[in-house]
Amino acid sequence: MEGAIRIVLSADAGFRPQLAVALKSIARNGGGARFELFVLHDGFDGPLREQFESVLDGVGRVEWLDARSPATAEALLPDYLPAASLFRLRMEDLLPDYIDRVLYLDADVIVRRPLEELWMAELGESLAAAVRDPIVPWAGAPMGLPWREVGVAASAPYFNSGVLVIPLDRWRSEHVGRRGLELLARRRLRHGDQCALNVLMEGRWAALDPSWNLQGGHLYENSLALVTESLDILHASRSNPAIVHFNHSAWGRPWQPGCTHPFRQEWIELLDATPWAGGRPDERGRSQPGTTASLARRAYWRLARGARVLIKGF
Repeated sequence: MEGAIRIVLSADAGFRPQLAVALKSIARNGGGARFELFVLHDGFDGPLREQFESVLDGVGRVEWLDARSPATAEALLPDYLPAASLFRLRMEDLLPDYIDRVLYLDADVIVRRPLEELWMAELGESLAAAVRDPIVPWAGAPMGLPWREVGVAASAPYFNSGVLVIPLDRWRSEHVGRRGLELLARRRLRHGDQCALNVLMEGRWAALDPSWNLQGGHLYENSLALVTESLDILHASRSNPAIVHFNHSAWGRPWQPGCTHPFRQEWIELLDATPWAGGRPDERGRSQPGTTASLARRAYWRLARGARVLIKGF
C-alpha cells in the first residue's frame, strides 16, 4: 500500500480484547490515513481474525504473522511476561522485505490522535525512536538493568518499548531482534526484551515526547519524568496524550478489578465498539486488603516509590 502508515502489533490468545481496542483506536483516531497493519500472534484462526478486522472500518488491511519460534520459547523471561512479549524481536524475519520502517505498538495502548507526526519522526542514525521510561529513566536505576554485567553505563537513558518507531532496514542489517533473543537465552532480565533492546541500543535511540507513550508512571504526582522531561511538554502530554499505554502501574489496567487509571473510561468505550463489547472485570475477584496478592502488589509499588525518592535525592 503506497503511502500507508505501517504498524506492527503483537498479542496472544489472552490479549484478544486489548488487541481489538488498540485496532479500534487506530481506526477511529489514527488520522484518516491508510494503514498497513501486521499482527504478530500465536495462532489466531480465520474467524477470530475476521472479528479483529471488523473493527477497522475499512481504513487498512491486516497481515497475520504467526510469530512462535523455538527462540521465543527458549528465552528467559520474568514470570509476569508472556512469550508474546518477545514477538516484536521477530519483526526483521517475518515482515516482507519491502518494509523498511514501522511503528510498533503494544496491544495495551489506545491511540487518541493522528499518527502521521509519529510516523515521520526523525531517526537520524538511531535504531529506534522511543519514550523514556518514567519509572526506570536510567539503566542503573532501581528495577533497571544489571548494568555492570551487561556492559551498559549506569547513567544511560532507558526507554519503554511499548511504542517504537523502527528503521526496519537497519534492524535487519544489524540483526537487532536476533541478538536480543540470543541475549535473553543467556540471561533473565527484569523487563524481558525491553531490557534487551536497551542494552543493544545504548546511545542509539531518539527520544520522543511522552505524549506518544504516556505510561502510568508519567501520571504519578512525584514522577521522575518531572526530572527528565520538559515540564511544559509533560503537562501537555498528561492532559492530552496521543497514545496512552496501560502498562503495569499502581493505577491498574482497565480490564483489571479496581482500576483507577484516568483514561480507563476511554478504553471501556472503545471496547464496547468491538465484538468484545460489555466485557468488564469481575470486581468479586478483587484482592482484599491483607491478602497475599494485595500485599505483594503494595510491596512492589512501595519499592517503586522508594526508587523514585532515592534517585531524586542524587
